[in-house]
This record gives sequence, structure tokens and C-alpha cells, in this order.
Amino acid sequence: MISKIALDAGKKITVPVADVDPLNVPAELSDVRQQWTDVRKAFKETLDELPDEELIYCYFSHPLAGNFTCQDGLVFLIKHLNHHQPQWKKLLARVMMDLDANSR
Repeated sequence: MISKIALDAGKKITVPVADVDPLNVPAELSDVRQQWTDVRKAFKETLDELPDEELIYCYFSHPLAGNFTCQDGLVFLIKHLNHHQPQWKKLLARVMMDLDANSR
């Protein structure tokens, strides 16, 4: 799977479509949290509705990596989130510094 190889190697992959561009996310942290909660809930509901025997079929499509089974999709999601964790930590540190500077 191309995505597994790229993520394991730490390769940078250009965002292929504008609607997944990080600049198109809500500006307020509360909106981002709500959006994340909504997406996780919808994802869980989708998986819960699938019969076990259908979990081996391709249900998710990635613009570069192609189709994923449910298991492949979950593995990709975990690796993708872990891959971006250093960026989140840097961003959070910057936000906290800005909040601290603005509170003085």
C-alpha cells in the first residue's frame, strides 16, 4: 500500500485536493473540536452498521492511495494522525504562547 510506505518513510505528500487543505478548517478551536467529534461519530456509526463479513471489502477511497478496506482505512488513519502529531504539538505550543502573550 503506497500510503503505508510513504507514512512509514516520513515522506511529504502534497495535498491533492483543495477541500482537504488545512487552510480551509474552521478558525475557532471549539468549531474544530465539534467538527472532529461529528466526523468520529459518523465514522463509528458507519462501521457499526456494516456486517462483519463486509469489513473485508473496499469502502474508503483515498485520492492517491486508492481504495481501502475498513481495516486498511483504520490503519491509515492511525498512521496519518501519528504522522501529523509533531505538527499539532508545534501549533498548540504556538497557540499557547499567543494566548499567554495576549493575557499580559
